[in-house]
Amino acid sequence: MPEPTKEHTFESAMHRLKTLVREMESDQMPLEDLLTAYEEGTGLVKVCQGQLAKAQQRLEIIQRNAAKQLETKPFDPAGQKTELPAPRASAKDANLF
Repeated sequence: MPEPTKEHTFESAMHRLKTLVREMESDQMPLEDLLTAYEEGTGLVKVCQGQLAKAQQRLEIIQRNAAKQLETKPFDPAGQKTELPAPRASAKDANLF
């Protein structure tokens, strides 16, 4: 019996999706059960997509400029890399070479 998709957290929906995929790939599920599992899975995917969209909106809202005015920037995990400052060499480090 399918679990209600609206009550899932992102993590629980992903866990359930992984379980469904494993069960569906086992070749032990009758066709009708496969269809039911597929239907449940599509609902879980929608739950995950909705929660990811909400998280992205929150990230956009959180970013504020120096004047404390709202500055919305789209979230692009591939395009934004955090540059770390180069470590400072100490006198102790200089003696290692």
